Amino acid sequence: MRTRQSVSVSELSEIMDDAFLEAKSRDGARIGVKFDAADREGQLRLTVSLHDTGDSPSDLRQWEVPVPAEAQANVEQLRAFAEGYRRLAGALDWEGLYPEEFPAWPLLSVDTLRSPKDFERVLSSPVLLRDTMARHWVESRRANQDLPPLPLEESRSLYALSLGTSTQQELESHLAALSKSQADVVPYLLTLLEHWADAIDAEGCDGWIAQNGGSLREHLAELASGWLGERADPAQAERLARLRERGLIKAPPPDYDALFAATKHAGIALHRIEVGTIDLPSGEVVAANPLLSSSAGPIDVSIEPGSYPVRLVLGRLPDWGLRVAAARLDVAPGRVVEWQRSGSSFEADAGLACFMSAEACDAFASARDAFAQSTPEGNYYTDVLAMTLAPSGTQESPSGSWGMHVIGEHKIAVFASGLGDGFYEVLAGSDELGRTISLLIDFGVFPRREPTAPPARQC
Repeated sequence: MRTRQSVSVSELSEIMDDAFLEAKSRDGARIGVKFDAADREGQLRLTVSLHDTGDSPSDLRQWEVPVPAEAQANVEQLRAFAEGYRRLAGALDWEGLYPEEFPAWPLLSVDTLRSPKDFERVLSSPVLLRDTMARHWVESRRANQDLPPLPLEESRSLYALSLGTSTQQELESHLAALSKSQADVVPYLLTLLEHWADAIDAEGCDGWIAQNGGSLREHLAELASGWLGERADPAQAERLARLRERGLIKAPPPDYDALFAATKHAGIALHRIEVGTIDLPSGEVVAANPLLSSSAGPIDVSIEPGSYPVRLVLGRLPDWGLRVAAARLDVAPGRVVEWQRSGSSFEADAGLACFMSAEACDAFASARDAFAQSTPEGNYYTDVLAMTLAPSGTQESPSGSWGMHVIGEHKIAVFASGLGDGFYEVLAGSDELGRTISLLIDFGVFPRREPTAPPARQC
């Protein structure tokens, strides 16, 4: 049995300060790492600083982390931990470590890691480090809440989600894997959701959980109303309800069929607009900001070639005036029984979005290039595209909100994107046979929070 003794601030500073090291990064720069310990109101904390020690020294980033009880109570293991870092000089890939992992404090609670060589072995292997941290994440919650054991794959997904750094694609992949698991992952996900709720309350905003245009809240809303909600027992369902009240999980999205037929939604007056039809010669459709469409690809759905109508629903918002709430492209008759993510999303810079064919997308890029060559001092948006929107202008929205932009034989349905710039997903609506019959963009202008949720604070 190992002897455990309390570590003081001076000892921690000395131990970790000695762990200053330099590592060769991918771009050849020399990265310095500095540790400074301090006792802040009874909580031992460590400031970690990364800086470039090359020809032009500069500070790169700095963050402060709390030192857990494991590190404070075992000087022997802490020295081995620091020595393990020092041995990695010139070999550690800093880009692969997050502030939560560096220093990787949870490793100090793994009893099998005792010597500098043990720590060096784990820290030098991204896979081993991830799996060790994932197992610790699960085991620490099992010990605190008497939760069931989990296989390694589920542990990896939950740990990855806990970091809050996943891209939208990774997020969807982890949630999909957990939804298919036969293990009892529900209590772990609830614990994770509650942790995020606390973090959001503490931060005052939730911008940190948005990655690559995908909002974590949107995924959690779908999660709570889908398989997680279905698998939750009564006590767990109550926890989900409390999360909704706190505003972490938004209320389900509106019934889009009803939305496009209604005159009012959530107390907001609605207006329906028929933009016109667009032609899809190959059946490939692009949803994008037209000004950024050169890099956009077609949505991965099966559509028969043909001409299809584009419709909008606008809401008259108290503080914003008339705004496009949703845009819809119906590609087959029938009733939508399920809306799912199509896997396509885009950035609506300049507050614009559109539906167009893949052929029209190519024609638009060619038209912009030709305009740039013929009018070097011109601006395609203000000189050309804005003219498409002008006829729909109102006193509230003088620049217009929608229009059909025509380039030769190609038509592009252009419309304003809700409240302005942002990242938006394209939803695919399927009928009872599973066929895609409609594509939709929800610009999120309608309130989704439960009435009891506190007002969002400004970041």
